[in-house]
Amino acid sequence: MAACADDTTGEGETSGATETGDGDGDPATGDGDGDPATGDGDGDPTGDGDGDGGPTGDGDGDGDGDGDGDGDGDGDGDGDGDPTGDGDGDGACVGDEDCSTDMCEVGTCAAGTCVYEEVICDDGMFCNGEELCDPMRGCLPSVAPVLDDGIDCTVDSCDEDNDVVVHAPDDNLCGGGGDELCGVVACDAMMGCGLDDNPYLVCLSGEPEPSTVFSTIESTYYLANNLSNMVWQAVSNQILGGHYSQQGYYSFPAEMNDYPQYPDNDQTALYGRLIHIPGTNVAIHGSNQFAVPADGVMIGTMDPDAGTLADFSVANFSDDFNGSCNLWSNSNTRFLCYDGAGIRVYDTAEGSADLSYVETINLSQPLAEPCANHCFGGTFAWDGAYFYFPADGNSVNNRSYVVYEADGTYLDSYNAGGNGAISSTYFDWSVGRYTIHDGFGGRFGGDIYSWGEDGDDSQCYGPASAEHI
Repeated sequence: MAACADDTTGEGETSGATETGDGDGDPATGDGDGDPATGDGDGDPTGDGDGDGGPTGDGDGDGDGDGDGDGDGDGDGDGDGDPTGDGDGDGACVGDEDCSTDMCEVGTCAAGTCVYEEVICDDGMFCNGEELCDPMRGCLPSVAPVLDDGIDCTVDSCDEDNDVVVHAPDDNLCGGGGDELCGVVACDAMMGCGLDDNPYLVCLSGEPEPSTVFSTIESTYYLANNLSNMVWQAVSNQILGGHYSQQGYYSFPAEMNDYPQYPDNDQTALYGRLIHIPGTNVAIHGSNQFAVPADGVMIGTMDPDAGTLADFSVANFSDDFNGSCNLWSNSNTRFLCYDGAGIRVYDTAEGSADLSYVETINLSQPLAEPCANHCFGGTFAWDGAYFYFPADGNSVNNRSYVVYEADGTYLDSYNAGGNGAISSTYFDWSVGRYTIHDGFGGRFGGDIYSWGEDGDDSQCYGPASAEHI
């Protein structure tokens, strides 16, 4: 049968309807829901397909916009309106188990409310370390503070009362608090053992050449027949010494000329053979130019700032030594007495007349001139490596000297260059210089200083030793 003239869709629609062919009356989408905007077919205009007509567009059909479909809007899906998830809707706890948390807090249910208290792991003791809490593992074992600071001369401990680790320096851990070669040794809490902060200490730092140590003269002091060793005090920069027959002692600046002809300080005693032990501020002298008996060894103090002597008394030998010191010398802290056979070594102490016996170093070969009667100057030298003795302490032109190693083993005999004689040898630990006394005044060199005349006696100083610091 022929179609009617106005039926053009071919889908049962009458002429004049939309052209989608879905029968919903909207000509655009063809989804059959009658809303021409969304085309989702659910009949509400949100386009979410849930048919609730709500403006949320969340697709769950309950219209509250939380997406869980229970319509209470809290998002937990139990429909009670509180977010605890227990379904009772009141937001409160029933038991402690409802207050669970991490392992660093304890939760307690009190009157329906959770109360939380921090877990305290630390026992309050500093010296066993701080105990900490880990949320997953709870209290962890503590780690005690490190005591060892790596400094050998400190005593390391933990002070519980003040919550601090202590590193107490102990000078005795630096070899008994002193070293005969390098002077007073002290412990520094940061640096360890080292020379004490003392401006007039000298330390052996290299290897002296014994054949040349007395050959160079930098300065000469002429003296009026004093026949006695002189010392150079570094801090005060004073030259001090005595006289074999004139009472008192000299003390004058190192660069001074026209000093007194005879000693002018404390003219109540003879200050022969003066030596200075700078590490303990000890000065020692005898009463004459000859071998000094034990009861003639006088010990006093040296004021390093003023360059003055005081408080002398008879030495107290701890070993009851009753012989004589034919010659003597010193290190930075020790008194050395040559008794005609060996070198007796004694510790000294500041402000004390006590001489504490350490050892006797026997010479492997006896001296040709043991100075049992007298040797001008009255000293021998010890530089921390070798002992040096004059070969003839009474000669007018003999510049020979004999050298022994530190253990007393004979090394050799040497002859110093230059003029005059070597009556006595000495190493001055205050200034680190080798020195010679010439009892006839024939030895000289360098800068010349005098009381007004040359000759008689001369005390000659070499330059500061390059092998000492």
